[in-house]
Amino acid sequence: MPLSVQTRREKQKAELRSELVEAAHKLVQEEGYEGLTIRKLAK
Repeated sequence: MPLSVQTRREKQKAELRSELVEAAHKLVQEEGYEGLTIRKLAK
């Protein structure tokens, strides 16, 4: 059964949020909290 557009968007949003949190966690481990910037996180 195909997912509705809203359900698909919610799933994509959750996946993106998870990826961002994981990337932020990795940056904090590597560079410390002071090294965490939006610019670095976006890369």
